This record gives sequence, C-alpha cells and structure tokens, in this order.
Amino acid sequence: ENKTVSEERYLGGERNCFGRLWRRASVLWDERLNEPGKLYELMQEDNFVAIFERSAFSAQPGPCREVARSFLMRRGLARGPDGQKLEEAFLRDAMCRMVRLAAFNALWALDDEDLCLHVGRVMDDTLRALANEHGVAISPLHESVLLARQPALAPVNSRAASEPASAQPPAANVAAPVDIAPERAPNTTFPAFVELTDDERVSTVWQILLGHGTGTQEELVRLAAAALRERSQVEYERLREGGLVYTMVDKAIERGSRDGRFDKPSRGSRRAVASSGKELPDDVVVKIVLARLENAVSIEDAQSILVETVRERVGLANRAGLAVVVQRVMQLLLSRGELVERDSQVLRKGASSGEGPGDVIAAAAEIARRLGIEVIDNTELGGALWFVAEESRQDLVAQLGTLNLRPRFSANGARATGSRPAWWVKRNE
Repeated sequence: ENKTVSEERYLGGERNCFGRLWRRASVLWDERLNEPGKLYELMQEDNFVAIFERSAFSAQPGPCREVARSFLMRRGLARGPDGQKLEEAFLRDAMCRMVRLAAFNALWALDDEDLCLHVGRVMDDTLRALANEHGVAISPLHESVLLARQPALAPVNSRAASEPASAQPPAANVAAPVDIAPERAPNTTFPAFVELTDDERVSTVWQILLGHGTGTQEELVRLAAAALRERSQVEYERLREGGLVYTMVDKAIERGSRDGRFDKPSRGSRRAVASSGKELPDDVVVKIVLARLENAVSIEDAQSILVETVRERVGLANRAGLAVVVQRVMQLLLSRGELVERDSQVLRKGASSGEGPGDVIAAAAEIARRLGIEVIDNTELGGALWFVAEESRQDLVAQLGTLNLRPRFSANGARATGSRPAWWVKRNE
C-alpha cells in the first residue's frame, strides 16, 4: 500500500517505542538497590503507563522511583474480598493522590528518607481507602516486614533494610505502612493473628494500641483483643487469662516492651509509644484529636492543648514536630467537616459546645501539669485520672475545686501509679 510512515516513528518522539523503553529504564534505574534494574524488571505495562503518562510528575525521577518501589512492596496486598487483584486500581488511585501532592510539595527536593516516608503515607492511605471501598480488613505492618518478604526492594543503606522488624516502630503513614488482607470468614479455622510471625504480631498490636494512652497490661490486652476480633483476625467467646488469644496478645506487648514499642510510665502499666512526631501516623492523631474535641476548646488554645494531649498519649519525650502534625490534621478535619468552629471554639461536629466531662478531665490534667505534677490518664479505658502527688498538695485540690472536682487521695496509689501516693478523679463523678 502507498501509506506513508511518520518520520517520528524512526526519529523518536513521545510515542516512540525505543524512546519510551529507554526513558522507563533510565528513570527507574535505582542505585540504592543491590540490583539497580529491579524496579524496571518487576513493573508491568499498566504500571508504567500509570506513572509515566503523567508528564509533569514523571519529569521527577526520584519521586517516580520511590512510587514504583513503594507500589511494588505493597501491590500483593491489594486484594478484594474474594482474593481478586486490585493492583491497577491501587496504583491509579495512588498516582492521583501523588499528583495532587506534587502540586504544592517539592518532592524532588526531599532526601531519600523523607521521600520514602511521604510516598509511603500516600500508598498506605490509598490501601485504607481501597479496603473501605471493597469491605476488606486492614492489618498494619512495618515496612521492614514488607521488605523481609521482598529483600530485593530494600535500599542498601536503609534502616528498614538493616534492622529487624521489631527494632523500631512503623514509619508514620508516612505513617505506618500497612498490610491489607481480605477479611476472613468468621468460621476460619486459623485466624489471621495466629498465622502472623512474632514481629508481625507486635506490629499489629502496637498499631491498634498507639494513641490509647496508658493502661495496665491486662486492660491493653483486652482492648487489643477486642479490636482483633472486630477485624475477624481472632475468634473467642470469652477472653480469659491463659487462653490462646490472651497469651498471644500479652506476649506481643511484652516483646514490644523489650523492643521499645511500649514503655512503662509506671509500675504495672504500659503504653504504645512513637519514637518521634515525624513517625506518628496521621490516623492516630486524628483519633486522638476527635476524642479530645468531643467537647469544645478555644480556638486560641486548641493547638497547644492538642499537642500536649497527643504527646502524652503516644509517650513522646518532647513536642518536636508535633505542632505541624496537629495543625495538618486539624485542617484536614475542618475541610472534611468533622471539626467545626463555633463562638471562638473548635469542637467535633455534633459534639456539645458546653463544658462536659471530657472538658473537665482535660482541664484538670492541664492544671496538674502547670503545677508540675505527673498525670496518668486512664479515663479512656474506664479508669481514673491520677495525679501523682503527696497528700500535702492542697494547691492541687483547691484548683481542681474550681472545676467542681473533689479528688480523693490514696496513700498507696494504684497499679497505674506504681503504688506511689496519688490523688484521683473519675469521669462523670
């Protein structure tokens, strides 16, 4: 036939076959890996298209490489209720989020560690959204666990690659890379939690309890077990000490305590902790903020109050980086309409703007901290708000009286205070 062939087919151009192959290989050549060409080898045509057809984003080699690596680590986790693959939907949604993020963030300027955290957060948020859309359960895992399954994707000098899964808490979403698995049927013979490795159990329990604050080990075991049952990862009719589920969760907390994922604020108590504000998952901060704002606080004081609340709940030694995280979460919740501003106050939508029990408890904790008194808040677990102080601290009693609180003194304290003398009040008393 007398049809002419475009010179562009031979000389190159955006749609040139060899040009596209070279560009893909060049951008995805990752010197951080033992096998620099591994990303290119594992990607499929639809994966390449999802990344490279977005010309503005694909002009940034570093972010492209990290998106590909992060996707490949997690693509096997994107499964529907019947086990069907959701990889294309996963990457497509993740790229939409990345493009929006790149519009106002200089991703190309980040170092490898920060870029990994940012991209990991987007990927994990996408997995959560995918899980909600298809009705499957989410089982959080640290990135080191994912890399243990695919060591070829581990950067040579990465902490996650060189340290065991138990050595550090999951990076925040940025936070918290997550594993996603189909929800198991209620009558499964071997519940998901039983099938996990010891390190995976620690990560799972840590993720569940992070943000719940201080409690006795028994309280935390029961809280984690209830969450696992709700997610169909374990089955039991009555949780009893010494039973299989109780023992597995208890051992996970003990192991996590040795590995630094749980601390001991006082004798007999435990708390899931984050190593830094930068590594704190946004969804944990969301949970804490919404719980605290069940009752209103002034807009002027909201950020400082929330920063201190988050710091105490997750056991951070200082507030470094927390203000940025809290501010970002508050803006997100305000944009979603989950928080509202009313009469110079901010509160959770549908919550009371008056001074309720939650306000009083938080205000009491603030008073004690200003007086230099250690506070242990077990109210979220149905326990008391403890003030570790001697009976002589009548200044505390007087100031709590302004909130119509009548604290009681216990010379021997409780398990939560490590048997140290303390004052205490309870919610709704």
